[in-house]
This record gives sequence, C-alpha cells and structure tokens, in this order.
Amino acid sequence: MKILRAIPQPARNLCCAVVTILATTACSDSSGPAGQQGRIVNTAIQDVSYATETQSGINDANGSFKFMQGETITFSLGDTLLASVSAKAELNWFELAGLSEIPVDYRAIKRVQYADDGEPSLSRLGAIASLLTTVDADRDSSNGINISPAVAALFDGVEVNMQYASSPQYDAGFRRLLRHAARDGVLQPRMARKGAYALQDVYDNHNVDPDVMTSRRRETDTGNDGSADSIRLLTYSAEGRVTRDCIDSDANGAPNILVDLSYNEEGQGLLYAHDNDADGNVDRTRSWQYDEFGDVIRAENDDDGDGTPEFTEIRAIKENSVYARREVVNTTAGVHTIEVWTADSN
Repeated sequence: MKILRAIPQPARNLCCAVVTILATTACSDSSGPAGQQGRIVNTAIQDVSYATETQSGINDANGSFKFMQGETITFSLGDTLLASVSAKAELNWFELAGLSEIPVDYRAIKRVQYADDGEPSLSRLGAIASLLTTVDADRDSSNGINISPAVAALFDGVEVNMQYASSPQYDAGFRRLLRHAARDGVLQPRMARKGAYALQDVYDNHNVDPDVMTSRRRETDTGNDGSADSIRLLTYSAEGRVTRDCIDSDANGAPNILVDLSYNEEGQGLLYAHDNDADGNVDRTRSWQYDEFGDVIRAENDDDGDGTPEFTEIRAIKENSVYARREVVNTTAGVHTIEVWTADSN
C-alpha cells in the first residue's frame, strides 16, 4: 500500500496521521459523573488529554476515555488541539479527522484529500498522525503511541498549526519543541514525520489498502494529429517518490533528458542530478544536507557536473530552529557573503 502516491509531490508534504487506541481499562484522572468507556481502535495512545462536557482526563496506556451519550470529545496536547468529534465507544483514526468512513477507492480519496481549515480531510488526518508519530517514544505508530508526560508537558503554551500543508513539520513552534525535547533529554533528536508518510502508516495500521494511482507515462500530442510529440516516463521509489524523470522531447524513442533524484528517510531531497543529453554524464547537480531535526545546514550547486560546486550555502541553526548564521560562496560570481542573524524569543 502506497498512499503517498495519491498525494501530489509539492504539498506532500501533505498529509498526516492520527493515533489509535486498543483499550478497555479505565482512563487516568477522569473527572465528572460516571460515564461510558470508549477507546480509539487500531493503535493505542498514551498521555493525550481528553475532555467532554462532563468528563476529562488523560488516556492511559490502553488509550481509554470516558464520555456520556451525545457528548463531543476533544483530544489535545497542551494548547494544541488534535481532534474534536462526537464521542462513542470506538473511534478510529479516520473518525478523529472528521471522516465518516475510510476512503478507499481513488475517487473517494481525491474527494477528501484536501479541505478548508477545520473540514474533514485526509490532510487533517495526516497532520494529526504526523505530530503524534513524531513525538511517540519509538516513532512507530504500529505498536501504539507512547507520549511521555515530560514530552506532553512541553506542549503547554504551544499551539501547533495542524492545517498548513497537512504536516506540523512546517510549524516553527513544533520544530522548536522537538529541539527543546532533545535538549532536555526527554526525546531523542528526530525529524518531524512527514504527513504523507504518517497517513500511509494509518492505512497500514487499519489493514486497509487504498486504491491509488500513479502517473508513470505521459504523452503530449501538440498538433492533435494522433502522434505523440513528446513522451515523459517517471520511475518511483517504494515510498512513492519520483527517483527518475526520463524525457523524450521529440518522441523518437530515445530520451534526451534524464533527471535522477534521491531522498532521506523522511522524503527530503538529497540529490538532484540532471543529464541534459542523456549520455550518462551528469551536467549539473544540486545537493542538500540536513541536521538531525530536518533543517537544511548545507546546500551545493555543481553547475557543470565536474564535482566542484560553484555555489555553496552553509547554515548554522539555533535551538529554537532560527537560523543564526548563513555563509554563501559563489565562485562563479566571485561573491563570498556571511549573514549573522539575531531574533527575539518569538
């Protein structure tokens, strides 16, 4: 199952995941009149706060919660709202994102892929899953989500944007939180889980294989004479990322442009290599290096493919994910620039 392929590359940075709970035991710190017991199915969540009109508490190791019939239940970490839905005995991850059913076929997926802020969507689900999987102790949602109390406490006063591009990895507050968690020793340094990858995990955890489509060949007939004028072939990795773009611009059966791409485990670009005449010799490259939190710390352009970069950018980053220093060397233009940045606490 490769749900990632259902998501366009740019916003792929799409989509998101929620957490699920296998539980039957009582929830910790529950308050209010005696209520019914509920749970989130398929993957357990621990130490996420919940509240209804009459009940409140923190999900225990089994992810249980309490509610009264007809109530709305809200799940949150500190000041970050994860989900607010109608409470019932069993909730799956898709319902946490407001989806009434699990979208499986291609058209159903496209209908709910994106939505306006707050509307039910797969991108909303991806955001929830991205955040929870990222702060999970072992970063593996298949065996349950375990958020330590120390990590949960870091969300006090932090409101992560759960809408933008369906992935909290782009939220500055969340990136600062990850650095502070590592600094305090309550979480190992890690990159934020990409929303699209987290969404794929959700489908896997629910044992659902969605019907998604991937464009592998595109023919363009600019003269409408029934003959292709150009042909483009795409090759993908197991995660659904484009690894080769092969362009036959005159449709004669021989490609004249080849582009190869590689990525890190979270889908961030590592190398872009362009072979302008498809002769096997790379004409230009661009490469990136990241720190352990996923921030770019070095980028290089080799504009003639000789192995020596004509452009190099080096960045130093503070613990709040703010750039502190940027050095740019452009040997072609004869420019060597150093920027030093300062910022307030925000």
